Amino acid sequence: MPASPLRRFRRRLSRPLVAALGWMLPWPYRAYLTFVFRTSRVVYVNQEAFRQETRAAGGGVLAFFHECMLLAPYGMRHLDVVTMTTRVDAGTLIAGILKHFGYVVVRTRKRDGAGAMRDLLNAMRANPGHALVLAVDGPSGPRRQIKPGGVLVARRLKLPVWALHITTARGVPNRSWDRCNIPLPFNRVVARFERVVAGEQATTTSLTRALQRTMDANADAAEGLVHTRFGCIDDSRVVTSDV
Repeated sequence: MPASPLRRFRRRLSRPLVAALGWMLPWPYRAYLTFVFRTSRVVYVNQEAFRQETRAAGGGVLAFFHECMLLAPYGMRHLDVVTMTTRVDAGTLIAGILKHFGYVVVRTRKRDGAGAMRDLLNAMRANPGHALVLAVDGPSGPRRQIKPGGVLVARRLKLPVWALHITTARGVPNRSWDRCNIPLPFNRVVARFERVVAGEQATTTSLTRALQRTMDANADAAEGLVHTRFGCIDDSRVVTSDV
């Protein structure tokens, strides 16, 4: 059934508004997250190992849970990233933030899995050495139950798979489906990377299960670490940063 005249009018009106918001939103986002990170103790675990393997392998896949969506774009701003959003209005706003940090953003249509896969593969081939970064339980959950899209790309391109969890000691209470972390200033921040190990003969199913186990364990480890006294940490894989 064709859209009504009123609906078409609203659509025409919303598009320029969303485009304008997509251009403006990155600036307050960056300002607030800069304030959060610069007033907090920030620890990255295994980040250098991730960067070295990604460079050596000509790319990699980095998976995180949707609850890290607010922290991830700023926390990964120093990495070479390919990522994706949908073409809906919310995706346009997110794409504005991602492009602001220099990420390669693939825009996909809802319910077009084959097209999304093709576009991601093309983007990764065109950007060697980049990490494909995906919220693997998004965009609508269930929470912390991963989907296999990133695994399929990794197997197709023979890339290593890593898990990422970014968390804070304190955040604004949030009852959304993903329990999205809304960080507060004067905080503790942990970004923990962990390699997924599944063996050279791993199938899509076994690698997806290994990714699920690794992400669950990595989230537990990061959330445990963020509540410790950072001055007591003795781990060669840890880099402490106040930026």
